[in-house]
Amino acid sequence: MASIQQYPLTTPKAADTLVGTKVPTSTTGHAVTSTFEISAVAALANAINLGYTSYTALVNQTGVTAPVSTELANTTSATVAWAYTGVGNYKLTFTGITLAVANTIVFLNNGSSSAIDPNVYWTVNVGDNSIVVRTSADSILNNAAFEVRIYS
Repeated sequence: MASIQQYPLTTPKAADTLVGTKVPTSTTGHAVTSTFEISAVAALANAINLGYTSYTALVNQTGVTAPVSTELANTTSATVAWAYTGVGNYKLTFTGITLAVANTIVFLNNGSSSAIDPNVYWTVNVGDNSIVVRTSADSILNNAAFEVRIYS
C-alpha cells in the first residue's frame, strides 16, 4: 500500500467514491470494508445535521400535461415522477423511499402565476409513496416553489 503522502489532493465529485468500514451487524458479525459514494455520504451528513432529507424543485404545469420540475436539490435518495391525474390534480411519486404522514411535510405555492390560487394544497398517500397536489384549475403552477421534507 502506498504512503498517504503519495496520494494527490483533489476536489471530490458526487459520483466519486471513498473507502470506509461498515459497522458489524448481528447477521454479519464483522466489519466490512466498503466503498461509499460522496453523494451518499453528503446526504447522510445532511440528514443527521438537519434531521430530515428533502426534495426541492421549481414546478411548472400547463394545459392537460404532467407538471415539469426543475430539481434544485434531492437528498432523499428517491427518484421522483410527476403525473397529471385530472384538472388541477397532480401526483408526485417517490420511488426508493417510504413516505409517512407523521414525518412528511410539504411546502408549496403557485409561484409567479398571475392567477392567485388560495386553494393550492397537498396530501400524502402512504399506500403508493406519493404526494397529491391539487389546485383549482390547470396552468396555475408557474415556477412554483415546492419542497418535501421527510423527517427522521
